[in-house]
Amino acid sequence: DVFIENFKLSTWKKWGVDDLSDLTRSFPRLVHCRVSGFGETGEFGGLPGYDAALQAMSGLMAVNGPPDIDACRIGIPIVDTCTGMYGCMGILLALLEQEVIATAEKKIQSEDVTAEFVDTRSRLESRKLVRLRYLELLKQSNKMSDILEVEQEINAIQEEIEAAAGRMNYLSQSAAMSTIQLSFFQVINADAADLSSPGFSARLMQSLKQGAAGVGELFLFAVSLWPFLLFITLLVFVFRRKMKKSQRISRESISA
Repeated sequence: DVFIENFKLSTWKKWGVDDLSDLTRSFPRLVHCRVSGFGETGEFGGLPGYDAALQAMSGLMAVNGPPDIDACRIGIPIVDTCTGMYGCMGILLALLEQEVIATAEKKIQSEDVTAEFVDTRSRLESRKLVRLRYLELLKQSNKMSDILEVEQEINAIQEEIEAAAGRMNYLSQSAAMSTIQLSFFQVINADAADLSSPGFSARLMQSLKQGAAGVGELFLFAVSLWPFLLFITLLVFVFRRKMKKSQRISRESISA
C-alpha cells in the first residue's frame, strides 16, 4: 500500500525505471512517498541532501549558538526529523483520501517554511542595521548630491524592510510555521478506480445492519407518537365503560 524511497533518478534508471509514474500505473492504489534534498530540477537538482548541509544553507546555523560564533549546528537533526514527520503526515492523508474516492493520480507535497521564516527574519535584521548606517551617513553628508543618493538608498532599504516584515507576518500565521500543499486529480481512467463489488457475506452483514437500523427508526417513530397513543387509549377506555354502563342499564330495565 505504501512505498517510501529517497533514491536518485540515476539509481532508478540503473534499475530500468525511466519514469516513476509507471509505478502508479502498475499499482493504482500505491501511495508513493519520494524524499529528496533538492528535487530533480534547478541549480542543485539531483544532489543528495544532508541535515548539516541543509541547516547551513537555510540559515539555521547562523541564528544558533553564542553570539561570538558565526555558525553553530543545532544539536538534533532537525531537518531529518521534520522530513520524516511531514512525510508521515502526507502518507496518512493519502491513505485517508483513498477511503473517500479512488483517483488515478495524486500529488502530495509538504513544505517546511521554518527555514524561510528564520532566513527572512535574519535578512530583516541585517537590513535594519544597514539602514541605521545610512542614516549616520546622511547626518554627515554636506553635499546635496550625496544627500540625495543616501536618501535614495534609504528608501530602497525601507521598501525591502516592509516587504520582509509582511512576509514574516504571513509565515508566522502558518501552523507551526509550516504548510502542506495537496493536489488531487480527477479519475480519467475508469479502470484505475476500485470497482470491485462486495461479496455475499459483506452484503449480508450490510443488509442486517440496514434492517436493524430500520427497526430502530420504527421504534423511535412509535415513541414519538406517545401523546396520540395515550389519547386513543383513554378514548377506548371511556368508550368501553360507557358500553358496559349502557348494557347494565339495559339488563336492569329488562329484569324490571
